[in-house]
Amino acid sequence: MAKKQVIVYHPLLQGNEIPLDQKRQINKFLRQRGWTSQGKHLIDRDAENVAVVQRRTFRNLLQLTEEKNISTIVCHSPKIFCPNPLERGLATNLLREYGLFLIYATGEDQLDIETQQLLQIISIYQKPGLKLETGRRRRRRKSVTEGNLDLRGRGKVGGRKSYKEIDTVLVEKVKCLRKKSFSLRKIADLLEEKGYTNGKGNKFNPSQISRILLQ
Repeated sequence: MAKKQVIVYHPLLQGNEIPLDQKRQINKFLRQRGWTSQGKHLIDRDAENVAVVQRRTFRNLLQLTEEKNISTIVCHSPKIFCPNPLERGLATNLLREYGLFLIYATGEDQLDIETQQLLQIISIYQKPGLKLETGRRRRRRKSVTEGNLDLRGRGKVGGRKSYKEIDTVLVEKVKCLRKKSFSLRKIADLLEEKGYTNGKGNKFNPSQISRILLQ
């Protein structure tokens, strides 16, 4: 049976590396549950200066959970995730709305009643925007399953149709030629010989071929 995959997220409040004792505690926590971390620990070096949900690494975390289809995030402890209980609660609620679970190696987060009440009030005003973003994430996951990817290789949410949506035969032909070790420019030449052109009726250029390969 395959081990459960999780993402270990570790904001750094001081220094440049995870303290050894915290790293050991996280690894012990994972071993006890038979979990494995997806790649290396995702280390957030902006933790000291920026609000949790505005950190670049936090946004990367959301993207990574989507790309790897992982729903569980492990952090050392509540105070390491964010010392401010209200901000921590807001970030936790955001993750929960996205269908993600934040688990601490040291145990559950205990928020006081006043903080919990504030979070309930704030969540009322956040929900419309969260529903929109949650819908986008759901559509993106569906697009990944269907193979409809954007130019970055992520699931499409909207906008211009991908090459795969327009012409699946073209996409398969390009991938087949690439497997035969043809260069991007040579593939463009071969497609032109077969009568394939881009949306403007011109010959494909290497960058367009590269994007097709991502589909």
